[in-house]
Amino acid sequence: MSAVSSLHVRVAGTAVDVDHAEPEVAAELARRWHRFVAPDAGVEPGPLEGAVRAPRRLRIATAAPEAFAGLGDAVTRARGAAGSADHEVVRRDFRCLLRTGPDGWSGEAQVAPGSIGASDSCLRLLLAAALLDEGRLLVHAAGVSFDTGAAVLLGHSGAGKSTFSWLARHAGAEVLGDDLVVVGPAPDGAPAAWGTPFSGDAEPPGTPARRPLAALFTLAHARPGAATDTLDPLAPAAAAARLLERAVTYRPDPAAAAAVLAAAEALCTAVPAFRLTFRPTALAVALVRARVAAPGA
Repeated sequence: MSAVSSLHVRVAGTAVDVDHAEPEVAAELARRWHRFVAPDAGVEPGPLEGAVRAPRRLRIATAAPEAFAGLGDAVTRARGAAGSADHEVVRRDFRCLLRTGPDGWSGEAQVAPGSIGASDSCLRLLLAAALLDEGRLLVHAAGVSFDTGAAVLLGHSGAGKSTFSWLARHAGAEVLGDDLVVVGPAPDGAPAAWGTPFSGDAEPPGTPARRPLAALFTLAHARPGAATDTLDPLAPAAAAARLLERAVTYRPDPAAAAAVLAAAEALCTAVPAFRLTFRPTALAVALVRARVAAPGA
């Protein structure tokens, strides 16, 4: 690749050197990810991230749109020997081949010219694969932190993740992320949540920090005209099922499936979970804040 631009990104203790063939796209990614981009290629830990291993590498080239003809939503294709963790994820605007080796995960991607979203997605895929080796999951959720701990609110597109994050920020909470966050064990084994640079509507994007995880929530908008917000306990098995639904995982190897299940089970056994149905008011944030501060939360 010529005129390659490089970014050093750190998320949840995982460092990735991203080499992009389009300087203009790299500049926009640096703007979007700026809280998570280091000024150099060192591997020193970011704030509250714990130990950081030597960086993984993601190389992103461009290809003509014809290279993606016939592709649709993202699908995984196994690569390498049977049982190998190596895999390729293809979508209508990218191909991303992910391999693991002695130095950890690396990626080789092709994206449509000028495709910022596809480049962003390739970093998500590499991080999801690498974080799983640490027992951590990249999940579709909002993450907000109060003085007494963090709440992670799982939800599909349209469930209210960005809305709740906006309400929480204006109520004085720290927003770790409004679309994707990382959950799993901290270096000391305690449940934790990490911010990511992958934003839904949040501006600024997520916070590059680790916070103790106090509770999990599933998230849904209340029906129009509802008089109250509701908060109902979820059993660990039900919470784990909801967490698995929101986990970003494309690795096809049996070891990955076992690791995802183990990570979800461990987390949902360690922290309480609740089903939150909320109206778009500050009262919903107060309800979650109180639950996070409650004994046993």
